[in-house]
Amino acid sequence: MPGIVSTTKSRTNLILANPTREGATATVKVLSADGASSGTLSSLYVPPYSRIQIDGVAAAAGLPTLTLGSLSVAVTSGVGLVVPVASVIDNASNSFSLVKGRRVGSGAFRALIVPGVVRATGALETSYRTALNIANGTSTPANLQLIYRYYDLDLAGKPGEAVANVTIPAF
Repeated sequence: MPGIVSTTKSRTNLILANPTREGATATVKVLSADGASSGTLSSLYVPPYSRIQIDGVAAAAGLPTLTLGSLSVAVTSGVGLVVPVASVIDNASNSFSLVKGRRVGSGAFRALIVPGVVRATGALETSYRTALNIANGTSTPANLQLIYRYYDLDLAGKPGEAVANVTIPAF
């Protein structure tokens, strides 16, 4: 599972869910982006029809600072199924993100549309921000073009666009 973080700005919590009638024990391995650092959480028992949550999974596994890592989950005993669900938590507001993008296009043109808000002011002058983490789960580098389309409320709602070409290293 890519996109695991542990920084001063955000952390990743992990839920291990077991949707079966048999219990299962799992091991979680957390890796840094370059694979040089790792940490492991062992003997995590997930009862039948239940879930457990590991707050700040990277720090819990011994990686207190992790910019963009990944994790794997393996059932080590029992016959139950363990399904991982990760959420990225903003440390300032404790808000979380479980954002599912929408794929469009096919062939040479494939895109993933991700909804988001970069800057917004709410009630009582509260501020909201959105972060986008991208991870590459393949063995080859991924060349991406990121296009951010927005409406600038400071410029009377005029549309704008920002483009960045990036290469995400291989997993």
